Amino acid sequence: MATLRNLAINTLRAAGTATSLQASATSRSSPSLARSTSWASDLHTHKITGLCNTPDPYPGEFSRWPRVGEASPQPSSRSRRTGLTSRIAGLATAATAISSKAARGRRLPALELTAASGETVDPVATNRAWTVLYCFPGGYAPGGLDYPPGWNAVPGASGCTLESCTYRDRMAEFAAREADVYGVSTQRPDQLAAFAEHNRIPFPLLSDTDLRLATALRLPTFRAAGVDRLKRLTLVLDATRTVRGVLYPVTDPAGSVEDALALLDGLAAG
Repeated sequence: MATLRNLAINTLRAAGTATSLQASATSRSSPSLARSTSWASDLHTHKITGLCNTPDPYPGEFSRWPRVGEASPQPSSRSRRTGLTSRIAGLATAATAISSKAARGRRLPALELTAASGETVDPVATNRAWTVLYCFPGGYAPGGLDYPPGWNAVPGASGCTLESCTYRDRMAEFAAREADVYGVSTQRPDQLAAFAEHNRIPFPLLSDTDLRLATALRLPTFRAAGVDRLKRLTLVLDATRTVRGVLYPVTDPAGSVEDALALLDGLAAG
């Protein structure tokens, strides 16, 4: 038994020596082939990592390479769904971003919207150099019967009051830049009137319930609480009714007011 064991050990040692000599000879005669042989050897022993720079679409799914004879691990159905959802969401975001950018340079045709006061108003100021139209999903007076249940849980809905009140508090700065400010929502005029009264909004809030303005400028919308709503964005138009600047997406409602002032300064400069 000992003799057979020693014979097996010697045989394996000889095979290893032969393999080493073969690899050495290969390296001297063909360095590229030697590198290929080394790469294959490393791959077989699971030493290769980062084979490409493409991010793993299913991170955490594969902890190691499969060994010989093992079935390759597959991403779970949940990971596949998550990855697909993320890609679709990314495409939708890109599409709406392109849509809002397309509004720049577009001329708003003549139209009038109903204000919270009940009057019909041209959304472009006729006696100012600039008009700032900030579009928001919906602003509601607290405790109102029309306040949608779970409104603050709707993505992008929260912040309308803060945004409107920030515009209110900085109206003098817009006036100094020869700009009028209008808020636009797809809410009914009476809903906007209650919101304006509660928050002491001094400038017009306009109702685009039939999406005429949104359609004319191809603005992005979404549906929540049974109503088509404008996504939060800001437009700057000149006296010729041409869109000269767009802020979208707006992720900081209060900060967007400062951004609108900076946009006006940039347009005035040139």
